Amino acid sequence: YTIDKPKILFIGGGIANFTDIKKTFSGVANAINKFKDEFISHNVSIYVRRGGPNYKEGLSLLKSVCEKNNIYSEMYGPEKFITDIVKIALNVDENLINEEEKNDEMLIDNIAIDIPIREYYGKKLFNNQSTCFIYGCQFKVGQRMLDFDYMSNRSKPSVVAFIDATKTRDMNTSLFWKNQEILIPILKSLDRAVKRFPKTEWLLNFASFRSAYDVTMKALNSKTIDKIAIIAEGIPENQTRKLIQKAQTLKKVIIGPATVGGIKPGNFRIGNTGGSLDNLYESKLYQNGCVSFVTKSGGLLNEMCRIISLSTNGVNECVSIGGDRYPGSNMVDHVCRFQDDESVKIILILGEVGGNQEIMVADLVKKGKITKPVIGWCIGTSATEFELNIQFGHAGASANNDIETAKFKNQYMKFCGINVPNTFEDLPKLLSNIYQSVGGIGIQSNYTPPPIPLDYKKALKEGIVRRPSSFFSSISNETGDELEYNGVPLSSIVNSGSNIGHVVGLLWFKKNFSKRLANYIELILMSVADHGPCTSGSQSTIIAARSGRDMVSSVSAGLLMISDRFGGALNKAGIYFYNAVKEGLTPLEFVTKMSKSKTLIMGIGHRYKNVNNPDKRVSILKKYIFDNYDSSDLKHTKFSLDVEKITLEKKNNLILNVDGFLSASLLDVFIAEGNFSVAEIETILEHELLNGFFIMARTCGLIGHWIDQKRLK
Repeated sequence: YTIDKPKILFIGGGIANFTDIKKTFSGVANAINKFKDEFISHNVSIYVRRGGPNYKEGLSLLKSVCEKNNIYSEMYGPEKFITDIVKIALNVDENLINEEEKNDEMLIDNIAIDIPIREYYGKKLFNNQSTCFIYGCQFKVGQRMLDFDYMSNRSKPSVVAFIDATKTRDMNTSLFWKNQEILIPILKSLDRAVKRFPKTEWLLNFASFRSAYDVTMKALNSKTIDKIAIIAEGIPENQTRKLIQKAQTLKKVIIGPATVGGIKPGNFRIGNTGGSLDNLYESKLYQNGCVSFVTKSGGLLNEMCRIISLSTNGVNECVSIGGDRYPGSNMVDHVCRFQDDESVKIILILGEVGGNQEIMVADLVKKGKITKPVIGWCIGTSATEFELNIQFGHAGASANNDIETAKFKNQYMKFCGINVPNTFEDLPKLLSNIYQSVGGIGIQSNYTPPPIPLDYKKALKEGIVRRPSSFFSSISNETGDELEYNGVPLSSIVNSGSNIGHVVGLLWFKKNFSKRLANYIELILMSVADHGPCTSGSQSTIIAARSGRDMVSSVSAGLLMISDRFGGALNKAGIYFYNAVKEGLTPLEFVTKMSKSKTLIMGIGHRYKNVNNPDKRVSILKKYIFDNYDSSDLKHTKFSLDVEKITLEKKNNLILNVDGFLSASLLDVFIAEGNFSVAEIETILEHELLNGFFIMARTCGLIGHWIDQKRLK
């Protein structure tokens, strides 16, 4: 980092399955913006090669960020070979690379390797009638398989059922088959699936590494399932070896563990093999070619499909056996299948550092048991440049001796008669030459696959379509990275020390309340939470609870008692006091007017409390209001207290009760905050929102009464 020379940043990767490249690169773009000065001061150039979902948008984003910050960059997609950016950036002479590779060859003429090969039992894996069970509720995987079926012009869906052992009963889920929704069963056991669909031979096992062994063993013991793909990584090697032995005994096939699966273009696709729909189309995986290959890597499987589609008439079949040291089926198994398949004209193996499977294939070629042209390459040739034994990603990608190094295996394959390119970059040209040498046979038809209809959610996300919402909410949003209340992230609310009063402000009024207002609302909720067991609401909840009703029903019974005589007087009292002040009436004029119309003044009067035995709740709330707000801002509160003086002259229990004080004081504090307009205040009264404070508070008390009755039994 401190060397005073221009520097190069390589951001290289294969064709991703379902990694959103635009999302990934947005993080890289943020980093470039943050450290732009360091990039410029160290004279850094950036070279990028990537493929996968939304890769064009991702590359465009990075390019614009680099141009904005005056950083030199070059961006490439799948049109460039995966390692070309290194040659481009370093301006490497390709002839020099080839010469170095030749000078680095080992002397292996006198080495004789003959590794025992287990019995091969030929079994075709895929055809256009193949069907499968998917273990686990992997509905997106199922939909991708059905989309492949559609583009391949299959006559029936390849997925017959999902299996979910956590279900207590069988049910269905809907997926799209072509343009129509169909129901796919979700069955609660593998036994029920096998019994209902006895002709289904495949199980795609998406169980976790903890349960994948048990699920696979059960499938092996079934009479009808004879092909299993194990997706999980991290299965203990001793369990895998038991599965392999069992499968060998029963002459059944396992692909994996730690595999993406396999694909036979135009016929059958295991899970996510082949990546996104874009890559399926671009690699022409909707129709069959003449090149079959086997690899350990799921990511490089996508790369090879694209390379083969550009260099030949396409892929005939490909399998990713997984990166574990003990795969369920190995390279020899699949190469022997390819040898027996008349539609396969060229065989390709893509190995890696570690293990000896490539050597076993080479021995078969040397002995003449594989007669078709074979192309081979082991990735990881750079491993010998490191002093330590480096593990390259996969569990089996580590050389335990010189024979397991990528360099040795590449040269041993060449010695045994396999076509090995000088470098990985030379593979497409070598493949094209061999394809021409076999006559370019097996030319594909002119079949044009139908476009897959875009899912509505994806189209909506990309801004391609729009529609009015069936349900619309402007107060909260949970669709982003974090739940928001009126546009404020929940973490911001919590970290700022806000209380329930602030939340009420955001969700009820869409306003950011001051601390004094939020604290007053919290004080209201505390003060009005309950008022003993003798109120109509409490009585209804208690009766319902003692009758054996559940909490929701019992609390609802109590809330339904809220009316002008119980809690519901807040809003009417607010309307009376607001209109009286707005009309400029004196307290006496207001009382006289209400008396003449024979209308009760809501918020005035109490059954038990009187001037000599005041309601302590009102005293607490009154103290807070006059301690925290200027007296000049409390015109509705003072008006209601003056009304109380007049009504007390008639009877000593006609006091300003808690409903009346709350309604008047809330009007004042809302207006005092300065962010409520006259229209908004009147809307609050029109919608009876003041009653909401009583409902919210009293719900707490009613729940308490329900719990209390259950406790007392």
